[in-house]
Amino acid sequence: GAFGADAAAHRYFDKKASDLDVGEAAMLAGLIRAPSHLAPSRNPRAAERRMDLVLDAMVEMGVLDNKGAAAARLHPPQLAMPPEPEPDDNYFLDTAEVEVKRLVGAPPLDLTVTTTFDPRLQDTAERVVSNWLTAEGAKRHVGQAALIAMAPDGAVLAMVGGRDYAESQFNRVTQAHRQPGSLFKVFVYLTALSNGFTPDSTMVDQPVDIDGWQPKNYDEQYRGQVTLRTAFAQSLNSVAAQLGQAVGIDKVIALAQSLGVQSDLPNVPSLALGSAEVTLLEMTRAIDAIATDSKSIEPYLIRSIKSQTAAPLLYTRPDTKSERPNWTWAPMMQLLEAVITDGTGKAARVDRRSAGKTGTSEDYRDAWFVGFTSDIVVGVWVGNDDNSPMDNVAGGEIPAKIWHDFVLDAQKIMARPPAPAPEALTGSAMPPAVAEQRAAQPPAGMKQAALTEPAPQPLRGVPHVVDTATLLLNGRSVHLSGVAGEGGQPVKDLDRYIASRQVSCQPVDRTGGQYSCKLGDYDLAEAVVLNGAGRAAADAPEKLRDAEDKARAAGRGIWHQ
Repeated sequence: GAFGADAAAHRYFDKKASDLDVGEAAMLAGLIRAPSHLAPSRNPRAAERRMDLVLDAMVEMGVLDNKGAAAARLHPPQLAMPPEPEPDDNYFLDTAEVEVKRLVGAPPLDLTVTTTFDPRLQDTAERVVSNWLTAEGAKRHVGQAALIAMAPDGAVLAMVGGRDYAESQFNRVTQAHRQPGSLFKVFVYLTALSNGFTPDSTMVDQPVDIDGWQPKNYDEQYRGQVTLRTAFAQSLNSVAAQLGQAVGIDKVIALAQSLGVQSDLPNVPSLALGSAEVTLLEMTRAIDAIATDSKSIEPYLIRSIKSQTAAPLLYTRPDTKSERPNWTWAPMMQLLEAVITDGTGKAARVDRRSAGKTGTSEDYRDAWFVGFTSDIVVGVWVGNDDNSPMDNVAGGEIPAKIWHDFVLDAQKIMARPPAPAPEALTGSAMPPAVAEQRAAQPPAGMKQAALTEPAPQPLRGVPHVVDTATLLLNGRSVHLSGVAGEGGQPVKDLDRYIASRQVSCQPVDRTGGQYSCKLGDYDLAEAVVLNGAGRAAADAPEKLRDAEDKARAAGRGIWHQ
């Protein structure tokens, strides 16, 4: 790839910038507006149309006469390189270009950039978004959609910034600020769970008046006494508004900002229901942090930047280790899973453990679904650029269905090895052009989907404790069968108990989500429950229920009074 006028001139025309003719110079100047789409090696017709506009502007400014412009059009530039296929993901490439400039500036060098891009997932994302907009867009007044898929470590794998890049290069993943509606409740509930509330805490779902603000439930019905689990799963506005007042909107703002929301968040009661405007990228990275039990996740598109003419390696992404937050992870997981199993996000349900949250803004102007499995975090938004209402499209409808269809196919893709990576592409993916290794291997932090495997395999190794019922072992999420996990201090206690020793785990179901694990000769699930580090789940075997009774009687761990 090329960065800088001279490098681009050499790349496309095999000459110095000072030796370019008028048409060649105009073509390169035209790349600035939409570098991916207008790259002449990949989209020569669009590049020529843009060259025409630049020539017209030069005539208008008096730096070129009509005769010179006509001559340039009569003899259009001839590339000194073979054409390349038009890129599949222009929104991703444009965003990556911005990231390259942020990391290394814009030196006049030939650069090779390795990105996080997965073309298989990108093709799937574009197809799914297009299918749903074609099927439902006109009749439900849905003009636009956006999707971002990230690995748990923040690597951006696919990005659809709108329905048609050729029509609009405005990226609705990174640039559009829209109201998230009930999706913002994740911050309200997470704040509450960090301040003494539990999923089983109850509040009264009833009409409320907060300084003249009277939020109503989606169906304008009220259910009386409900648990937070039910209120979150059913997205009850009355409860969220009351909860926001109970914990303090200032605390909700602080938590949202710590998770990566950088947009302005006004300290008003209606913020609890998502009245502020945020981006899809902000909400997806925040959900990613919650999913991975991290203080924050920094999305990234660039793995390395190499130079062919200067120091060989200009940038390589440093290894990062997520810092554990001071809020409790397991209860929030219960709420997010309940949205899909029993709540407004049922349309997103896939045949493996998943979690997420719907969001719908006032008058159906925005609809969202952001969710995750153990392998991937995906955010979806639909709406209209002019902010006009859709026809009763809620987050649990088209966005959840887009999420479902994409994740279902993504699971199969991630279970297959990718095609061999080609040599880094030459030419102008990002003008002045950055060559991109488009078929790079999946990120190291990305786990393989278990659903497409004939059967889950036994695992052995030193685990990372996520909560006292969930381990990360050899890149796979392992749930201790029959245990309802806890976060906080019990996690630290279990870490100390395992003490860098190896755990052996046998799958107990075909999805590979539930495991029976041993630490030496001890059943790990039984040890967790017996020591009061977790509870026996509703479907737990008798030995775990007995272990919980003993822990309660002895006042161990969470049962200590």
